[in-house]
Amino acid sequence: MGLGVWLFAGSVQADAPAIVADGAAVAPQPAGIAVPSQGAVMPAAKLEQPATTTTSRELQLPDGSAVPALNGATDPAPLAQFWGNFPWSPIVGTQRSDGIDWYQHADGSFSTTMMVFAHGLGREICMTRVAHPGPAPAVASAQR
Repeated sequence: MGLGVWLFAGSVQADAPAIVADGAAVAPQPAGIAVPSQGAVMPAAKLEQPATTTTSRELQLPDGSAVPALNGATDPAPLAQFWGNFPWSPIVGTQRSDGIDWYQHADGSFSTTMMVFAHGLGREICMTRVAHPGPAPAVASAQR
């Protein structure tokens, strides 16, 4: 059970009525003096809880659906960021190659997620890999 202290940061006028905190009266202070209330404890339900860290184990697909991330990967970026200029192709199965699980797509593409150690960061990060068959489609040149 955690306890928190409520601080009164305003000034209290000398003729102000006593402040009641958790059933205990706190005497008013002279005007212009800001003091913390003494013995005032905020109920545990009102205390700010630390932000919970959530870890995603799902890979968001370009069509808006999601599938479980492969190879123990956590917090993968959406696959659309790595798919490139190819039309989206749905997943039709999975394959294992050299100990790595891959999604197989209807057009013959493969995609996967995995954790790799990033030496510059000193920690593991999620890496997403995509392999498409054949040459890359032409990128439309910018209109001037």
